[in-house]
Amino acid sequence: MRYEVLRQLVHFSGIFLILLSYFINKLYLSMLFLFISVFFFLYSIYIRKVKGHGFLYKIEHALRNIALKLERKNAKKPFIGAFFFYFSLFLVFLLFPSRIAAASGAMLAVGDSLSTLVGKRFGKHKIFKKSVEGSIACFFGSFIGGMLFLPYHLVIIGSVVATLVELCIKIDDNLTIPLSSAFVMYLASFTLNLL
Repeated sequence: MRYEVLRQLVHFSGIFLILLSYFINKLYLSMLFLFISVFFFLYSIYIRKVKGHGFLYKIEHALRNIALKLERKNAKKPFIGAFFFYFSLFLVFLLFPSRIAAASGAMLAVGDSLSTLVGKRFGKHKIFKKSVEGSIACFFGSFIGGMLFLPYHLVIIGSVVATLVELCIKIDDNLTIPLSSAFVMYLASFTLNLL
């Protein structure tokens, strides 16, 4: 559980880059997220293929081993979760208004982290192989994260979507939570004239 807490703190720390949306143009921010996602993608390939020698390799290898302890044990490829996290942020900042993109990213960073921690620690009632307790934590974490950027009307809608996606969709939620919640909040902002 100790490594899971550390892993989720790293996941949660993504909120700090998302908060940059208050200060940086959304196009620049989307490019930053693209750069980070490409880095994790290429680094994932590198560590599976390259066997090096020398002083710098030993330092990189030691740092890599620390980072790999924070990966899920069943991860097929190292750092693929980080890749999807930042690639989804790239997409939402590219496709949606900045505040909606930031709110959907915050829902991922906060809601998904809390759902895992609460679900693993307190989850007793199972639904779709997840816990009701974790899903409730996902909703409230998504709501709190989303409130940093949007009015509560839209945040409630986005939080419900983020929770349902985290609970039901089998595709990596680092990709699906921001995209689906941003899309639905974007539609709701026009349909209900909430933004």
